Amino acid sequence: MPDQSVELSVKASSRKRPYRIEVLGQKDKVSVFCDCPAGALGRFCKHKAAVVAGDMSLLALPEEEKAQWADTRALMSQSTLPAKLDELRAAEKDSEVSKQQIKSLKMRLSRMMQDGA
Repeated sequence: MPDQSVELSVKASSRKRPYRIEVLGQKDKVSVFCDCPAGALGRFCKHKAAVVAGDMSLLALPEEEKAQWADTRALMSQSTLPAKLDELRAAEKDSEVSKQQIKSLKMRLSRMMQDGA
């Protein structure tokens, strides 16, 4: 893939001005950067996740950036990032199910301890 850089605006919940996302395609890699507080520290953020997932709901695209959305989607199609994001979401779902099972088991065990087993 030829080197390519795309910049997008994303909605910010903590300020009026949007955050900036940069999607950088270099050789066989795609990197995603965000200037929100978490993203600026190199951490996972909902803005980067939305761009990787193709979720336009967090985007605040002015007209001049709308054409760049197609470029971003093309870069993502060449990346393993969307598959890894799906993997994360599946793990989070499994974790939530486990948390509910643990809570239920604790409640049952607590009742058994009170009632005698």
